[in-house]
Amino acid sequence: MEFLDLRLCGSAALSSALIYRLKVETLFILDKLKESQRRSAVDFTQEPPLLLEMPFRQEVYSTSLEDLVSTLEVILEEIIRGKRSRFEKQSMSMLEPVVSFEPDKFLVKITELVEDFRVKVLAKIKESGHFLFSEFTRLSDPLEKAQCFIFLLFLAMEGTIRLEQTGDNNDDILISGVPVTTI
Repeated sequence: MEFLDLRLCGSAALSSALIYRLKVETLFILDKLKESQRRSAVDFTQEPPLLLEMPFRQEVYSTSLEDLVSTLEVILEEIIRGKRSRFEKQSMSMLEPVVSFEPDKFLVKITELVEDFRVKVLAKIKESGHFLFSEFTRLSDPLEKAQCFIFLLFLAMEGTIRLEQTGDNNDDILISGVPVTTI
């Protein structure tokens, strides 16, 4: 289950506690009645007591703890099955087919995307020397901006470009080429 319903567990615990409380109270009441009958039987001033006593059960219910637990398990399983079937019906309509993940193909695809991005960035750096991230992603949607930022981090890690934050009050990034040093 996605979420646990603790109200069901609480209801099950409460109902079993109430059943056992009633059983104990019934046993105490029957014990008191039996004791009061014994006391009244000792009184010799009245008629002699009957020798035959009618049989009665000390227990009102003959359920064991195992019976109670197994019944509660069956009820909970039925409730869970009902919720699962409803959840599965809803989720089947919303789910898209599962795409298998193959790490080798993923790495090749990322490498290709970074190469294409590298060509664009280096062309932009050759053209103007440096540029701002906000200018470069001005017409992009938020997902494309995030993708560009990650690709820029890849290029900065490999030493192709240099990234600098442009001041405290402006949250822009200045992208420039790495100066070539000759030894």
